[in-house]
Parts: sequence; C-alpha cells; structure tokens
Amino acid sequence: MPILVNDDIQVFRKDTKIELKHYVKGAVIRYTLDGKAPDSLTSPIYTEEGILINKTAVLNAKVYLDGWISSDTLTQQFIEQVLRQIPYVWHSSHIRNIRAKPRCCLMESWAIKTLKVANGWALKRPFLKVMLILTNLSVFQKSLSAP
Repeated sequence: MPILVNDDIQVFRKDTKIELKHYVKGAVIRYTLDGKAPDSLTSPIYTEEGILINKTAVLNAKVYLDGWISSDTLTQQFIEQVLRQIPYVWHSSHIRNIRAKPRCCLMESWAIKTLKVANGWALKRPFLKVMLILTNLSVFQKSLSAP
C-alpha cells in the first residue's frame, strides 16, 4: 500500500502538496482525487513532484507492479477550509429587550472537532462554536437581535 508522507494535513487553507511513497522498486503509484478507485491503465501516475490540491478532494491511491496483484487502496479525505473569518464579538449594546443592563458578549469562532467513527478511525470536521457570556443578567424578555 502507498504511504502518505504528510498525513497530518486533513483540513487546509491554500494550495497543498500531497506526497506519497512506496518501497517496492519498479512499482508505480496511480491515484484519483474524485473518490473513485484508481486503475492500472487510465489513472494518473504519481511523480516525485507530488499532487497539488486546491479544493476538497478524496485521494485514492494504489501501488501497481507488472506481474503482481495491486496493493490495497489508500484513501484520505482533504477538506478545504472555505470559511476564513475573524471571530466576531457582539457587545452588550447589540442585545435588545433585556430588563437589566448586563455585561454580555456573544462570540463565534470555528474549531476542529474530531469525530470518532468505526474501526478506530477519526474524522476531523470544522464546526461553528458559539458562546454567550453573560454576567449580572436578570431576565431575557425576548430573543437576541443584532442592531
């Protein structure tokens, strides 16, 4: 099976180079980026220059050698981080319809959540984390609203 050299890259922000290697002399690595299984005739051949990706892709790669059965398929998903925003902080003046004048702050930020799936694999996905920090609050009369 081909070995993914830079296996720590799963979520990326800009063009990323994927590097593969194998230890069988004379063998070639063929790959696809569309999630389909690579074949020994039409799939692109991996070169030392690596594979450049610039959007979300599912890499499938196999090692082929004449006279031998192909290797198992290496599968890895690469996710482009498309939301690149600075965390936004709401000030207490943005919250209306509150009886008391609390000090409060609503913050949102992106984080990476690791989801455990079958067979011990872990899948990393971005998720939106929203926090509402309130102090000295008596009662909300209505919901939060922006100015």
